[in-house]
Amino acid sequence: MLDLEKRRGRISGSDVAPILGQDDLFGKTAFDVWAEKVGGFGDDAETLWRFIGHQFEEPLLRIYGFMTGREAVHLDVTTADPLREFMAYTPDGAVAGQRRGIDAKVVGYGQAHHWGPGPSAKDVPFRVQLQCAWYMAGCDYDAWDVIALIKGTPVIYTVERHREMEAAILQRAEEWWKRHIRDGVQPEITGSEAARCWLRRQFPKDTGDLMNPTAAQLLMFEEYARVRELLDDYGEERDILENKLKLSLGACPGLKLPGKARFTWKKAKDSETVIINWEAVARGLAHKLITAGYLTLDEWGTLMEIQTRTVTTPGSRRIYFRSGTGKVSQAA
Repeated sequence: MLDLEKRRGRISGSDVAPILGQDDLFGKTAFDVWAEKVGGFGDDAETLWRFIGHQFEEPLLRIYGFMTGREAVHLDVTTADPLREFMAYTPDGAVAGQRRGIDAKVVGYGQAHHWGPGPSAKDVPFRVQLQCAWYMAGCDYDAWDVIALIKGTPVIYTVERHREMEAAILQRAEEWWKRHIRDGVQPEITGSEAARCWLRRQFPKDTGDLMNPTAAQLLMFEEYARVRELLDDYGEERDILENKLKLSLGACPGLKLPGKARFTWKKAKDSETVIINWEAVARGLAHKLITAGYLTLDEWGTLMEIQTRTVTTPGSRRIYFRSGTGKVSQAA
């Protein structure tokens, strides 16, 4: 089972590809990893796919044993490496009596095109190859097999240990860990959804007045204005610049810009939604039916009025943007 405390301050197998800028499956970034570990944004709660993957680990290891004739041992224990303070790993399993690990994957239909027919490592997404290399370094194993359930069909791949590549990965990971985890230097922010969530949590409300922009903010705004007015092909570049501007503002509501230009990041008004407490309605209805044997329309209306409540949904901060030409747009 994942030990989130051991993983929090260390680099785990699934973190390696994002840190190296090589996540070809999910597009996770180094900033996302940093935000999860020390930046106040947690992504360690079990998602549906993580839960499904965990439930399939033991069955897939049994299938692996049936297909290969090897004895597969379920591990699923997080280890904080005793020699490398930056390293943690949680392998799914291993082959009894051999220096060979096993990773079990459940591949969704949307990710199946990233996987080849096997058994070569080149048919495995690079993110997974890096994860296997991390596990081999931690466990000192010579090979790592991946059994992937792809569209209902189990496929086995083998990743062999490559010590030169392993040394390069460990060096890059340790350098990143020392700078960004140990020393607390924030990585370059990206346009990822995780970065947007982190910004919303770090700066949920705007306070004070608009600020006079620094030279750096003016340059970012001018670039942002240029990108916002171009085609949607530049959406990723726009997202990165938006998050950089938000980060530079922090809790400040926006920038005082010359002419008609405007850039603010303000909290929208709270919205109110009327929610019916259906459980209480059902209890009241059942009580009336049992005690009186009937329920009139007037009584039903009264019951609805009693068992409703108003819930306030907090507003979120939204960008208001007006370029120097007066063009206006808004974004989350």
